[in-house]
Amino acid sequence: MEKWDKPHQQEFYSEDVKLLFQALCTTWLDMLRCMMTEAEWQRSQYVPTFEEYMECGVTSLTHGATVISGMFFIGVKLTDDIIKHQEYNEVFRLVGTCSRLLNDIRGIEREAMDGKLTNGVSLVALVVACRYKRLKWKRVDTARRKLLKLVLREGAIPRPCKQLFWNWKMCKNLHLFYYRTDGFSSPKMVSAVNAIIKEPLELGR
Repeated sequence: MEKWDKPHQQEFYSEDVKLLFQALCTTWLDMLRCMMTEAEWQRSQYVPTFEEYMECGVTSLTHGATVISGMFFIGVKLTDDIIKHQEYNEVFRLVGTCSRLLNDIRGIEREAMDGKLTNGVSLVALVVACRYKRLKWKRVDTARRKLLKLVLREGAIPRPCKQLFWNWKMCKNLHLFYYRTDGFSSPKMVSAVNAIIKEPLELGR
């Protein structure tokens, strides 16, 4: 994507299409750069610092292309000033932090079997496994409290947009998926997802 020729202005159908294309390219490039960094760590067996790991991990979770994009379809106008505001970046960072840490806590065994060495749990300290998890849960709780404060107080981001992250949508889904088990490998979770997607709804008569 970095080597793509920049499209000519006349190739865009409208200014809105141009802005959407540029935003998608920027979002995908950010994710791909972080994914490439993580792939290089794995290939070279390099163990990053916790700060290095989290800086990439928050972005490589792809919330920028999923959750963030959903904010533009909930009926609230988001201006450039809002998107570029520090509060916007902080909300994104805190949600990504919760996601990354919860994924690490529950996915460490699965990722070890897949040959992934760069899991955040193993980067905190080389002591006892249960202690890693306690430290990580503490970080999750800290990020959740900070996120809740941002959601409840008045700020640059409209309240409905912030509620998309907290009350009770993104954060609640993350905890449902990871709080007690690894949702990716849980037969119960897989069964629930399949039921929602494949089984017809039973409407009351």
